[in-house]
Amino acid sequence: MEYNFGGKIKSLRKAREMTQEQLAEVLGVSYQAVSKWETNLAYPDVTLFPILARFFGVTTDELHGMSELRDKERIDAVQAQIIDKLLNGDADGTLALKRELAREFPNDDEVQISLVTQIMYLPDDKKKNNLEALAILERLARSENADTRCFAQTQLPRAYANAGFRDKAVELAKALPSLLQARENALIYCNRDEDNYLPPTEENEKLLRDTLKSAAQLVMLLSEYMRQMKGVTDEELADSVYGQLTAHAMEMHQLSTVNEFETDPVMTGMRMLSESAAQVVARDPKSAMEMLEQTVAALHTQFAQLKEAGIPLESFVDPARLVALFDKTEFDPIRNHPRFAAVIERLNTMQP
Repeated sequence: MEYNFGGKIKSLRKAREMTQEQLAEVLGVSYQAVSKWETNLAYPDVTLFPILARFFGVTTDELHGMSELRDKERIDAVQAQIIDKLLNGDADGTLALKRELAREFPNDDEVQISLVTQIMYLPDDKKKNNLEALAILERLARSENADTRCFAQTQLPRAYANAGFRDKAVELAKALPSLLQARENALIYCNRDEDNYLPPTEENEKLLRDTLKSAAQLVMLLSEYMRQMKGVTDEELADSVYGQLTAHAMEMHQLSTVNEFETDPVMTGMRMLSESAAQVVARDPKSAMEMLEQTVAALHTQFAQLKEAGIPLESFVDPARLVALFDKTEFDPIRNHPRFAAVIERLNTMQP
């Protein structure tokens, strides 16, 4: 973990509602010196560290980032235990560890999000669970981190509804931006050139694929809601406009997950598997791991048979590209687990 000393000084200064000039005056240095500290271009003289610590009411260890490093080590150690329990199907043990970690680190957004996500999906005593989730989400909605606030604001309506406060849930849901006001739509608009065209850059192509994927997932979700409506059979849904949209959405999703240069069927299948597994990891790591293990084991067997038959694997796919499919942040919760490492190793052993 690389410690951001400049960010720490800036955070402490802003908490005191001071300008760089004001802090510089207190310390007897130039405001340019403070600016360099906060951008990590320079560090204070060693004699200033005790003065800084006393002024901000922290220890010198905190200034040097030692407490943050110890916190990170502690969180990582408990997260490893959590993943082990999840992969072994121990939901109660997982929840107990997450609650312990949340009590120990009440200001760590990621720790709190991990806990609230599991609480909201607990099957028993739904109302009580969501009252607990509401308390956490209300705190997260006031976070300094924009992504954390966004997460909390989109989850609060669901939590209020599940806790039985439908009117409040609807009020909060209506306050959220519409689909056309989403980030992707704004980025597409901002990236247009002076002739109002979207340049065919790699960044824009990825933006369009991601937007297409999100739109497809939304349509499929709406179709699932339609299926849950009382009196709507699968046949009626298939014949409806929603059923037709779902069929198109599935095609859209497949198109959005396949690079135009990667039309190989094995690569396409593995890409879709990695996308599906990535969506499941946060909610159910055990199922995601089993999905990966079973598919990769079957693929390994097929590749071994091809090798025995003297058929070059290059004719099918370069396995190195398969490994790259799992280099996503969504897999970070299980990346260091031996079972995930074994899956990657099996892919690596299929080198042509």
